[in-house]
Amino acid sequence: SITVNTDWVEEEYKLIIEQLLMSERILLNGKQPVTLTTQSVELYKSIDTKMINYELNFEFAYNCINNVI
Repeated sequence: SITVNTDWVEEEYKLIIEQLLMSERILLNGKQPVTLTTQSVELYKSIDTKMINYELNFEFAYNCINNVI
C-alpha cells in the first residue's frame, strides 16, 4: 500500500479529488493499477488560506511475485 499527499493545492482541486474517489480504474505513474482505500475525504471550501492538503491511501491492485533466477 502507499499513502499519497496532494501537497498544498487550491480550493478548486476538490473537483479532481471527487473524480478520483468515483473512478473505477486508477493507474499510479501511468503503469501500476491501484485501488483507492480511502473511503471519504473532507472536501474543504471557503477556508481562509485557500490552500488544502489531502491525504489518500492506495493499495496495489495486483500481487507482485519476485522471480529469482
